[in-house]
Amino acid sequence: MSGYTYREPSLRYKVFTNLIIAVFILFIILGSFFLIPIIGNIPFFFVVLIFLTVLIFFHSKKTAYICRNCNHEFEITFWQDLISTHAPGQKMLKCPKCSYKDYCSEVIKLKLKNTI
Repeated sequence: MSGYTYREPSLRYKVFTNLIIAVFILFIILGSFFLIPIIGNIPFFFVVLIFLTVLIFFHSKKTAYICRNCNHEFEITFWQDLISTHAPGQKMLKCPKCSYKDYCSEVIKLKLKNTI
């Protein structure tokens, strides 16, 4: 048993995710005007790259996907999350169970509580 359960993302989760993305984009826009003249292009680029890497890492640890063909729930690695094409709430992936390649729906990964 994997120790995780999966559920559809709530509206609160979607709003929070979009807020994080909006803050990141705002940081890039404002930083390009105010920080680049102070710290330069290359350091600003590395700061943005580090923030983007951290966001993708946490996203890959918090989400899983459901195959549209066989309804198999599966998780992906950081690298798959980084390079896969995506749409809101979906990602183009190949199912490890049935090998069907299509947009898979995103679900939230929740840790199961130990009930003994």
